[in-house]
Amino acid sequence: MPRQEVSLPVEADARVSMADSTIESLTPAAFARHVDRLVDPTGERVAESWRPVVAALAERHDEAAFPARVLADLTGGKFLRSRLAVAGYAGLGGEDDAVAASLAVSVQLLHLGLCVHDDLIDGDAVRHGRPNVAGLSRQRVLAEGGSAGRAGREGMAAAVLAGDLAIAQSQRELLTAPLEPTVTVAVMAELLDALAVTIGGEWLDVRSEVAPPADIPADVIASLKTARYTTVLPLRLGAVAAGADALAVTALTGFGEYLGVAYQMKDDELGVFGDPGVTGKSVTADLRSGKRTGLLRLTYEHSTSSQRERLDELVGQESMGAAEASTLRQVILASGAADEHRARMLTTVERALGFLEPASGLPAPLVAYLTAAAATVVPRSS
Repeated sequence: MPRQEVSLPVEADARVSMADSTIESLTPAAFARHVDRLVDPTGERVAESWRPVVAALAERHDEAAFPARVLADLTGGKFLRSRLAVAGYAGLGGEDDAVAASLAVSVQLLHLGLCVHDDLIDGDAVRHGRPNVAGLSRQRVLAEGGSAGRAGREGMAAAVLAGDLAIAQSQRELLTAPLEPTVTVAVMAELLDALAVTIGGEWLDVRSEVAPPADIPADVIASLKTARYTTVLPLRLGAVAAGADALAVTALTGFGEYLGVAYQMKDDELGVFGDPGVTGKSVTADLRSGKRTGLLRLTYEHSTSSQRERLDELVGQESMGAAEASTLRQVILASGAADEHRARMLTTVERALGFLEPASGLPAPLVAYLTAAAATVVPRSS
């Protein structure tokens, strides 16, 4: 996957060592450089974490290492979760680079595992323009002359097992981080709680696919399925690992909750109006599957009776082509739902920023970093 950075204001001068500075003494740019320094090697560290796994499995039987080998190649992305975890840790006084590295790798591996499972649930064989775990496994079976049924079964099995493996590897990273035992227990509890919440949200999303759009709790799904592990968990992990007080943890939780919902709202928008060449995802898949997003719910709420008839006719149509998808986009735009959705996104980001007020007690460089990160959510194109 091509690596994409979160665009934050960073000056291009010497790197910062936290051993030489306190958090409050750093400028926002200096703190951003410090976070970059800690996060930049994450992709390589994730790939490195798979080497002993692959070696141990291959020693027993080469084929046993297939899921781990595939996962080792999937090391890219925006590293948003890693950045938030490291910012939370360093911004609240954490000074151990090894701990920061473990947090960054752990949340990236968790994201990887959940994405593998999510692709399987959605029936996707491609992510970011490349075959995913299921897609690679299916291709291999077909290349070997296997049947489509066999290819589908192996693809499903590979995705289930690889996703589980990545989630387990995420936990291993936290368990082996150089933390006090009580802190290790605390961060592990954070990760496991977030995983349970995310699974609940994913299931609610699946069950909602056949419900009337007006009845779908889109905000609840976004909160459970996306916000908890994308933004809340990384920030809380960093805070807990740094020994932050309850006030700081509460502020970061509130910020992360609203920011994560806004992040999912933007994903829903890109799933309909994005550029596939940039997002690496189809812009008809959500419409074809009838995915019950907040954008779809708003479209039904704002549509005329004739527009609603078109929605009922086309949304969820398995044979949907480009022309039908274009018609649906026109209905979404004409109804005013797209504009309303964008306005609500901006409001949600503003609510997130409200948790960074001076009363939060958060250090100024961390507040500046998180404010800059929040500013990237709505304009992003992938």
